[in-house]
Amino acid sequence: MSSILSARAPGFPSAILTTHSHTNSVLHTSRPLDREQRPHYFLVAHVRDVARWEWQCNSSIEVLLSDVNDNPPVFGQKAYELALPEDTPAGRLVAHVHALDRDLVHQR
Repeated sequence: MSSILSARAPGFPSAILTTHSHTNSVLHTSRPLDREQRPHYFLVAHVRDVARWEWQCNSSIEVLLSDVNDNPPVFGQKAYELALPEDTPAGRLVAHVHALDRDLVHQR
């Protein structure tokens, strides 16, 4: 039986994933993760054998985050002002308005 001691991302001062003392083989997030800030993590897990503490090794773990809808869309500007003649026919294109959604992986 082995025990996971830590799972750290190089360059981060604290662990991204941690273990609980009663479930040393299960990793849990130690803080909220946000795909818009960082879509994936490369971690190094350090493991030791419970019976023979000198037996240990490291392993690489890649964590890919899936997105949740946690950001509202944002328009390109705060307000739009349009001027149209009063006899503009129905169905006429009057403006193109663009909004970005940070939750989408690929913006159109």
